[in-house]
Amino acid sequence: MKSIGVIVAAGLLLLVAIVGMAPATLADGRLAAATDGRLRIAAAGGTLWRGTGSLTDAGNTWQLPLTWSVAPLALARGALDVTLAPARDSTQPQGAIVLTTSGVMLTDFRATLPAQALARWLPLRDAPALGGDIGIEASAFAWSGGGGQGTINAHWLRARVATAAGVADLGTVDVAVTPQDKRLQARVTNTGGEVRVNGTISFTSGSSDGDITVTPVPGAPPALMRALASMGKPDADGAVRLTWRNSSR
Repeated sequence: MKSIGVIVAAGLLLLVAIVGMAPATLADGRLAAATDGRLRIAAAGGTLWRGTGSLTDAGNTWQLPLTWSVAPLALARGALDVTLAPARDSTQPQGAIVLTTSGVMLTDFRATLPAQALARWLPLRDAPALGGDIGIEASAFAWSGGGGQGTINAHWLRARVATAAGVADLGTVDVAVTPQDKRLQARVTNTGGEVRVNGTISFTSGSSDGDITVTPVPGAPPALMRALASMGKPDADGAVRLTWRNSSR
């Protein structure tokens, strides 16, 4: 019996050693599968548990350098516990992300992405080109699908939206995401730019609903008016109301 125990223990140690040496390139495949190919990890190095690489899209049109570590013991609890650290003389991304089957937790999280990184996630048939950078911060945020706490703040700096009809300068767009009942509610506003943005986006486990009004400021250029008209029917003030419901079910 003792020899069997030794063999089992040795086998477990060998399995842990093999898994611990799993290449970081495996993270790319898992991320691609989870995002339908929208996100990838380029130039992955190290191991699955301690690795480096660059978060990017399928076309490699933008990159966010990453350094990560995964807590193996959390997997036994059914959780993926990832700590991000700044890479390549940068100050971000950083923070901790814990994913479970029921939700997500963010602690001291900070990251900046090019706005175009979000273009493929927009629920629009012809997604516009997005300019500027989006900074995301969450000191303590938790969401379980049935409720949560904390706030995720996003600031879209030098925000621009380009369509075939022209370019709209949105100034700085601010988004505050908070849990409300069984949904995540995002309040969207802006300062500066050639338009005023005001509205909400609501997320549930299977859908997103948006209701945002974009109003041109007095003296807005004709190109902007054409760009807004290409997105929806303007009212008497030139404002365009954008509404959508996007379901993944």
